[in-house]
Amino acid sequence: MSGYSRLDEASRIASRFLPERDVFDVFEVVGMSLRAAVGQGVALADVSATTERYLIQESLSIRYGIPIPAVVVDAEDPLPTSVFPVMPGGSDTPDDLPYNGVTLAAAARGRLARDVERAGASTVDLAPEDARRHVRSRLARFLERRLAAQEKAADPSAPGLPFRVMTRGSGLRIHWSPAYFFEPGHVFAFGLSTPVDGWLAPGRYIFGAVGPTQPLEWEFNATYDLPNAQVANLLRL
Repeated sequence: MSGYSRLDEASRIASRFLPERDVFDVFEVVGMSLRAAVGQGVALADVSATTERYLIQESLSIRYGIPIPAVVVDAEDPLPTSVFPVMPGGSDTPDDLPYNGVTLAAAARGRLARDVERAGASTVDLAPEDARRHVRSRLARFLERRLAAQEKAADPSAPGLPFRVMTRGSGLRIHWSPAYFFEPGHVFAFGLSTPVDGWLAPGRYIFGAVGPTQPLEWEFNATYDLPNAQVANLLRL
């Protein structure tokens, strides 16, 4: 499969998860998308879960009239981010929480602004339709790497691909996010640097690190493509 045809196929899969039309039933759309993708023999449970959370974010953004913030990344589409809390099982923020959705989103946007400022980056507010377009475009590039790994016939019993993260400092906990929708809560391998060895499914990722005296910091402009990359060197952290 040529590079062009692989990206074309990845774009088609991404469009199934994030269609052009408005989504009225998030879970129906994601369920149909996952069934279609699995039918092609591609492991996409992680993509299904992440795009489901994104679509909930989008619906909450529309409900509360709040734009979706995105990190401005060099030479790439802006990276949309998660700002609304999503409850276990994927349900929307319940009305009986002590704070309403607007207050929760404002607090999350404040944390995001601080994280991005520490990284020397900036944010931009996106309308929901623009955010979805950027997530879809980034997801296609993520899936291109997933398809490339599938062609190499990796061991299906493995939990992913072996990956190592190196940091300048020591004793840091490593966080990761897929490079199509920024979710900072994923912890890599549950070990402390440096190095930290673990597993990741094929795709495109960004990394951050946090320590006892260091707030969580990210390298937004350093994207790592698996299966090609095997090590992330977080030289600034």
